[in-house]
Amino acid sequence: MSLGRMSGDAVQVYSTSRAKSIIMVAAFAVAIGIFIDPRALGIGLTLIILVVAVELYVRLAISLLTRSAVRVSTKVGIEGRDSQVIFVICNSSFIPIAFVEISLEYPEYLRLVKGSRGGITLIPPRGCIEYSVWFAGRAGMHRIGPLRVVVRDPFGLFRSSVFRIDVYAYLKIYPKIQPIDMAGLSIYTRSVGITRSRKPGYGNEFYGVRQYREGDEVRKIHWLRTLKHGKLIIKEMEQETSLHIFYLILASGQMFMGPYYNAPYEHIARIVSSVALYTARRGDFIGGAVVNSEGMRYTRLYRGWEGYRRIQKLVAETLFSPSNKALNIDSDRVLKLVSGILPRERNLVMIFTTSQGVSRDLVINIYRGLVSLRNLAYVIVPIQALYEAIELPKWARLVFRLKASERLESEFKYVKDLRSYGVRTLALDPSNAVSELMRIIASTL
Repeated sequence: MSLGRMSGDAVQVYSTSRAKSIIMVAAFAVAIGIFIDPRALGIGLTLIILVVAVELYVRLAISLLTRSAVRVSTKVGIEGRDSQVIFVICNSSFIPIAFVEISLEYPEYLRLVKGSRGGITLIPPRGCIEYSVWFAGRAGMHRIGPLRVVVRDPFGLFRSSVFRIDVYAYLKIYPKIQPIDMAGLSIYTRSVGITRSRKPGYGNEFYGVRQYREGDEVRKIHWLRTLKHGKLIIKEMEQETSLHIFYLILASGQMFMGPYYNAPYEHIARIVSSVALYTARRGDFIGGAVVNSEGMRYTRLYRGWEGYRRIQKLVAETLFSPSNKALNIDSDRVLKLVSGILPRERNLVMIFTTSQGVSRDLVINIYRGLVSLRNLAYVIVPIQALYEAIELPKWARLVFRLKASERLESEFKYVKDLRSYGVRTLALDPSNAVSELMRIIASTL
């Protein structure tokens, strides 16, 4: 990737106060050399040549830098761990580029835990320099960059204007899986008679017998039972049933706003990934979609671990973009997407959203459209606790708690309104949401 793409006007070169002082001294020396002492003339001319040479070097360094190459690398991270971003700038010429002042732009919602936001470096001839930073990982995709650059000379006589190098790193962070009490869930499902169910179909295990119906294959006749009962009896083999589960995330810009690791999207990403993991172990078919200001991204239904892998990729590659923008999309577009993915049978659809920036009517229309297609749908609203902002001053903590209380009240009102329109809505504490949803999935079979 080239470094030659710069935004804005052409790069300007400015003289510093040090250069202006040297020029004044040079002019004074030239004047003395002409009128008083010829030996001072050489000193003055030498200083002028030095200033001109240094300015030419700065312009040459800028030209070399814009023709250099940069490599960006990131490692896929996991939520809660430090994730590294590396920029490598390579100088292919035989001339060193000194001194380069580099600063990095990155989203304010990310926390820099290691490395510096900027610094001054020298790029050696035929060599490369590496600039590394580490961020505390938050679930989702984060755009890091661009780089802002100022070129200076070794003597501090000239500097370039700030110009931007349009190179970006996309840091992908997978959500952390929330553990649940699988043993307790297993006891629950057995106690109410809910286990992996089976139905007659194609398979290798014996399911039962029934009376012959027209069209049955002769090879399936159970001859012993036929002789015993005096009528044709057919063997049926068993087929294990699997759910088709679809996770639909309706995300406004406000879903990405909140305390570190506790924004609504982060809760939802953890919940969806965790539930997908446990349903993958059951062999269910899993798919999902994220609808936000960037558009609609989705994965089709895949069984087991492939479905889980694709769900993880879906939530990790959703651009983390906090803003006050409401989700502005036509419900028919969402329904057309989802109905095109789901098979024409009874599917379980979980709609995750919040009251912030997602209209009640949009959720109601999507829910009713899904139910009209014989799907079983739930709207899930994670209810955030009142987190204590310890790092803030006392007055700021009070303001934070007041706003958090208002948001909490808004979420409960949102849930109540949806329920009043007949929408099956769950207000769940993120800490136990995975267990509650797994119970719902277990009882769906």
